[in-house]
Amino acid sequence: MVLILIALSILTGILTVILTSREDLKTLRRQTLKWSLITFSLSILLLVSFHQEAHFQHTISLSLGNYILLFAVDGVSIFFVILTALLIPICILIS
Repeated sequence: MVLILIALSILTGILTVILTSREDLKTLRRQTLKWSLITFSLSILLLVSFHQEAHFQHTISLSLGNYILLFAVDGVSIFFVILTALLIPICILIS
């Protein structure tokens, strides 16, 4: 469930930034920072709800015709999710 919320927050943030006026850079930067911090907060929630087991957790399975897309988080990839979610607000703040 948390992985779905992270994906939805990323997509909502992308749509919000796309629809924001390009002339107002302060508002654009504020919207981008807001949605990246929401995504970071949700990724911290993902880390807290993660159990120290050896299998995939927080799985999402999407069936697209003959193909099945499986999104999941394991013990190694959760740290990449956290690192990416942490670096994006930092990059926005320094830019």
